[in-house]
Amino acid sequence: MSVSRSEGHPSPRNRLMRLLASAILATAGLALTQVALAGPASACSGTLGFRNLHPNKGEFVVYYSSGSGGTNCARMNHLGSCYGATSWTEVWLLKYKETRPSLSCTVAGPAVKDRGNYAYYAGSVYQYNTNGKCVDGWGVHLGLRYDTPSTIMCG
Repeated sequence: MSVSRSEGHPSPRNRLMRLLASAILATAGLALTQVALAGPASACSGTLGFRNLHPNKGEFVVYYSSGSGGTNCARMNHLGSCYGATSWTEVWLLKYKETRPSLSCTVAGPAVKDRGNYAYYAGSVYQYNTNGKCVDGWGVHLGLRYDTPSTIMCG
């Protein structure tokens, strides 16, 4: 899904549609892996579990919440003089079958990603049912890749 974010925020109608669709699917008891449309700067909720910062350029962040069987949310934010300047930006989040860090991990389902020419951020992207699993992710902004040190948030 491609989203135009010249102002950095989805329309109220898009936010409402995303909320209604999520509620319907969650009520049906389906395990979700979704790419969320952009929201406000606090769109990722929970506890900050990882942050890779390049001052005045950008930051890649991953949050964890115990809701929905464990939810991880990632986002690649523009910072400083880059905030508001349109550039290629990506965010990726993977869930693994492993429950502790390993040099060889098995991906559990598709990667969730958001990428495009954005002025403020890429994401937020979500992986659900992550309790007891490892996640990994990265962001790209201004040609710089913001990696995690290895699989993160295991267990």
